Formats: sequence, C-alpha cells, structure tokens
Amino acid sequence: MRLLLAIASIKGWFLHQLDVNNAFLHGELQEDVYMSIPEGVTTLKPNQVCKLQKSLYGLKQASRKWYEKLTSLLITEGYTQSTTDYSLFTFHSASHFTALLVYVNDIILVGTDLNEINRIKGILDTKFKIKDLGLLNDWAGCFDTRKSTSGYCFFLGSSLISWKAKKQTTVSRSSSEAEYRALSSATCELIWLTFLMNDLKIQCSKLLVIYCDSQSAMHIASNPVFHERTKHLEIDCHMVREKIQQGLLRLLLIPTEDQLADCLT
Repeated sequence: MRLLLAIASIKGWFLHQLDVNNAFLHGELQEDVYMSIPEGVTTLKPNQVCKLQKSLYGLKQASRKWYEKLTSLLITEGYTQSTTDYSLFTFHSASHFTALLVYVNDIILVGTDLNEINRIKGILDTKFKIKDLGLLNDWAGCFDTRKSTSGYCFFLGSSLISWKAKKQTTVSRSSSEAEYRALSSATCELIWLTFLMNDLKIQCSKLLVIYCDSQSAMHIASNPVFHERTKHLEIDCHMVREKIQQGLLRLLLIPTEDQLADCLT
C-alpha cells in the first residue's frame, strides 16, 4: 500500500477509496456446511442437521470466499492479478493504467484514467454495493468511528529512527484539531527521544525541530490564550505549547507535498 501511494504521489495519479458493504455475505460456498442441532430443540429428530445456506459470517472460509468472488469479477472486467501480491489488480490500455488494491473489504483505486476508475466503481457497486469514500484523505479517516489517524516520523541527521501511525483516541471537530492532536503525539515522542539521547551521551547542538504542514495547528500551539475553539482539548494536548514556551523545541511550517509523515496516514 505504501509503495502504491508513493508511486501515485510521484506520478500525480488519481487516488480513490472504497468500502464494500457486508463483504462476507457476497462469497458463495462450493461445499455444504452443517451445524449440530442445539440442545433442547425437540422439533427435529436427533440425527437431523440444519444446513446453512448463505450467511458466511463467523466461518473461517468467509474472507477467502469473498476474495475469490471479487477476483473472478475483476478478471472478467479485464484486470490482471499480480503474481507478486495477490491483493493487487492492474488494468492496462493503450494510454491508461489503473491499479486496484484490496485489503479485506477496503479498496484503493489508483490510476491515470478517471473514466476507468468510475467505470469499475459502478460495476463493483452493482455487484456488491459499495461505499464510495471519494478521494483518499490524513481527517476523520475512519468511517466507523470518525476518528483521525496521527502519523509522525523522526530523523537523526538523514537516518529515520522513529515512526508511527495510530488512530486518535477521540473524535476531532476539525482538521486543525486533528493536526494539533498529532502534533501533541509527536511532541511526546520527541521528548522521549531527547531523554534517550541524553542517556547515550548525545547532546543536541541545535534546537529540536518539528515540521508541521498545518498553519492552524501551529497557531493553536503558539497562542497562549485558550479560546472557544481550543478549550475543549485535553490538557495534555497543550504540552506542545508548554515545550515551545520552555524553548525545548520549535515548529517550522512545511508544504503538505513535502510532509513525509503523510505517507503513514
């Protein structure tokens, strides 16, 4: 997934995301599955069994059967399954390229031709009923909980030494708040790294820097006044502001297209 997103970013491809409704109900069993009669049922003879017809939920075959049906459909529509990674399907034409990546019931569509992306979306919706989540996008990324994902990465010189992507514990009211929560998480990691470096007898000759691509989050961090938009935030989030005031770190603005941590979210 990270490789696909990186290539899409470099080449400027379209990026869309889908979610399949009740994915495991779409698989079809080729064999009969049986269930023992529960104790206390007297309307059936003891040696009779109830045959399960359609519901695959709870069966270990569920994900495999759903995937087999999806694979069959995509191949029928002209897509080629990768032999390197079976969850990747690609579609080539004379002038266009489309890639479809599957993770259980989540699908990422990447490519150069928006018409083909819309075409395969329509086919998938007809066959399986999908949620079209639109363009792939760092705020309220989880459509079940509406929680955002924090992502950060730290470098010592040119060496990547720490990185993390984790769903936030609370729902943010705006993208600015989500970015500020991510900033708070990154600050905690940075402080821990400084303690670790002190134990290793490494002294920083320059002020520690966190690069942030959200001007509004930086404004919240540098503003000493709690106002209506920030007073509901937990106190520990405002540790960022405290560390800046103490002169332990500084924030620098970075363009979104240059923000390396975005690949984690």
